[in-house]
Amino acid sequence: MQVLCSLAVAAMYLSTIGLSSAATSRAAKVIKPAMSFVVVSAGLRAVRAAGVAAGVGAVRDRLRAGLQDRRNAMRMGRKEVCYDMVGCFSALNNPLKRLPQSPDSVDTKFWLMTRSNQTHTPQRIRYGDNLRSLSQSDFDPTKTTRVLIHGFKGSAHDDGALAGAAAFLKMEDVNMVMVDWEKGASSPYTTAAANTELIGRQVGLVLLDMMSLGAHPDAIHIIGFSLGAHVAGCAGQVVKNRGRMVGRISGLDPASPLFRRQLLREAAQKLDAGDARFVDVIHTDGGALWTDGFGLLGPLGHVDYFPNGGRQQPGCTDPRASVVVSHFEGVVNSSTVCSHARAWSLFLETIATPEPGRCQFQAFPCPQGGTAFQQGHCFPARKICDPAAPGPSCGVMGMRAEETPARGPLYLVTRDSPPYCGDQIQASVVVSKQTAPTRGVLQLQLLHGSSNTSFQMACEFMDGVQQSGELRALAAAQWGSLGPDITPRLTARISYQSLAFQSEPPSSATAPTPTVPTTTASPAPSLYLDRVTVRDLRGNSWQYCGANTALAHAEGTLFDQLTVELGTEPC
Repeated sequence: MQVLCSLAVAAMYLSTIGLSSAATSRAAKVIKPAMSFVVVSAGLRAVRAAGVAAGVGAVRDRLRAGLQDRRNAMRMGRKEVCYDMVGCFSALNNPLKRLPQSPDSVDTKFWLMTRSNQTHTPQRIRYGDNLRSLSQSDFDPTKTTRVLIHGFKGSAHDDGALAGAAAFLKMEDVNMVMVDWEKGASSPYTTAAANTELIGRQVGLVLLDMMSLGAHPDAIHIIGFSLGAHVAGCAGQVVKNRGRMVGRISGLDPASPLFRRQLLREAAQKLDAGDARFVDVIHTDGGALWTDGFGLLGPLGHVDYFPNGGRQQPGCTDPRASVVVSHFEGVVNSSTVCSHARAWSLFLETIATPEPGRCQFQAFPCPQGGTAFQQGHCFPARKICDPAAPGPSCGVMGMRAEETPARGPLYLVTRDSPPYCGDQIQASVVVSKQTAPTRGVLQLQLLHGSSNTSFQMACEFMDGVQQSGELRALAAAQWGSLGPDITPRLTARISYQSLAFQSEPPSSATAPTPTVPTTTASPAPSLYLDRVTVRDLRGNSWQYCGANTALAHAEGTLFDQLTVELGTEPC
């Protein structure tokens, strides 16, 4: 009976995989009278004959593909699917999670670029071909390998990706691998998110092939943007499961939707600190709710950088409500993803200008968290990033992140346009106790040489100034535009607009939007200052000292204004 069943299955698959009708007929004739060992032998000969006619290899491949398709069709009912080499994927007990598309559908391509072939003549490499494509390419296992992975609706042919590859090759002689999963990264977002695990396993197989040729895992660095960051994490897991560990993964604003909680995505299916020996992450578009930003706000790696608090970036006007539309309806443009894409722009800037003497994205810890940082707290009182001997609190975002000792969440401020790196400075305004109860917005414009830098501070003293009346804010000035030698004196233009005693205090840590008072019968409350201080990360400071200095009301406006000069002399 077992023999007969086996022959029946064989005949069914001969028909399924598209062999000739004659071959199928011969198999059927064998099975019908299969009541003796003679008939069984004839059936086997018929199957062998059909295999020879169609090509033994082709038959075997078609049988395997047909069997896999049928198994997957059965598994779809219980949300599981398996593919050759990359293994099985499950979405059990999770109605929000989808299964990945097939490897044939996503059609992932791996492009190798070196200084020999550059970006205009990349070489395609593959996994599972007995190392043939790698061996015949310009891949050099003795050199560092950088792997670049794009995100949702991206492509390895995008200008930004190609600019990154060119910058890497200009900086150093490396194996530059571009992972192109454009078909798998297209809309809808839920399908692209499901594909990340499959793409990650494919990347992992390529890396294992490289190691088979002698590449050291410590010399492998994966850079993933958005969904590509989670692809990188999955690739790291593949290597880790073989007893090795990728040297470094850089996650650039790892995607948030469907990756925020363990319920939606297990740890092995998204980026975390266990995926490489060193994992650094840049957060530029996070939010307390997944609808507030494209990126994850919580720490993921050994060191996590939060430029400008890790939320909306300066120079961007991302509409918060568009996140849902952008992800799930495929509407993605420069305005909706400005803050999200800033992570790649910041990292790219560190590749293009890696020299220690150039501007560096220095970062520092803030134990009180991102809100306190945005309010101007946690600014170091002394120089912490001496290139000769960086302190334990020193972190440098970007390519040099691994060289500096600080770990954990780190914060910094950037400029609103390229070059984004600048001199980070803190402005501090001490409000006098003579100030009456007030609430409003204080703007400070710092003039230094031919440049200027602006600060905005939320001012709220509803019961007057009882204890400390210090207001703080952070900004990044043009690199090299201020210092004791070139700007011994600074000019600060200060303006204050009252919010006319609105009844409800602001819910956000950022400064509230000014509103026009409902009546002009009473002027805006007076504001008095005792001191204005500006400090940089090099330990330099400039002060204005003048107790109870009043901001004068400017006729015909809603502002109180004051201009003062700051010097390096202490108060």
